[in-house]
Amino acid sequence: MPEGELNRGGRGRGAGRPSHKRRTVAVKGDAELDERAKKILWLRTSYRIGAAADAVLAVRMLLPGAMGEATFRYAMGTSAALMLGWTLLLVWADRQPVARKGVLLLTICPAITGLLAASLYPVLSGDFTIARIVPIWVLGLSVIALMGFSYYNARGLE
Repeated sequence: MPEGELNRGGRGRGAGRPSHKRRTVAVKGDAELDERAKKILWLRTSYRIGAAADAVLAVRMLLPGAMGEATFRYAMGTSAALMLGWTLLLVWADRQPVARKGVLLLTICPAITGLLAASLYPVLSGDFTIARIVPIWVLGLSVIALMGFSYYNARGLE
């Protein structure tokens, strides 16, 4: 019996059911579909890593040890609210990764580049050592690279 066909003999086991052997048929465009899926996976990975990083930073901002004195508490609370909002924006973009890929560009600039630029002030003013800022810059530049690659890689998916 040819592979993938029904056993129509009406007798014995398997009558009327597909045979156990499956035939793989190469369909034109399978490679293109795989490439599309990979590009979408890059987009989704970018959204999810960005959302996770924002969520962790937002929670850290709300911890009592990070809040400091009263005037600083207000700034940290406001920053945490904005971080949580951006977290939700990235989760929202992940729901339609191709249509909302522009969110990656907005995350790169002004969001991440703005945070990295703001981190220069305490180093230049002597309030922080450069060693304290290096991990922030490594994380920020890594996320920028990931999101930039994902955005560029997704061109032509519309």
